[in-house]
Amino acid sequence: MAKRTKITKFGNIKIKFSGDPPAPPAPPSHESDVIVAKFEASLQPERATRIVALIVTSSEIVARYRRTESRLVGTIVDATHLGARATAKDVLTLLRSPHSRLGLRRIVDAERGMSEFEPLAEAKMLAGGIYYHSTWGS
Repeated sequence: MAKRTKITKFGNIKIKFSGDPPAPPAPPSHESDVIVAKFEASLQPERATRIVALIVTSSEIVARYRRTESRLVGTIVDATHLGARATAKDVLTLLRSPHSRLGLRRIVDAERGMSEFEPLAEAKMLAGGIYYHSTWGS
């Protein structure tokens, strides 16, 4: 494929882009969908206890209900972002959104070493989604 050259002008500044456009990212794996579905099935929407964090590892997703130290090592999605008081019902509402579910699948794939996405950025976006759903509901 021939290289493409694009010149962009901003006032008196010219920027020249050359090269092939980057390849689109690979879709999330089937295993990450199974892990997210298993986590979704484990949540109890009638439970009124607040979730403090979600710990995402390469093999599971665990909801933490207390501010205690965990033995699991992985990406942590803070469910108390900006003072959010999230319950399992709020997290389940968030997971109904395809974009949020995709973000959680990307974190699982990043923990497994199969994705180029940054898991901490995805975790912060999910924390913002949890804040939105727990504060304003839907």
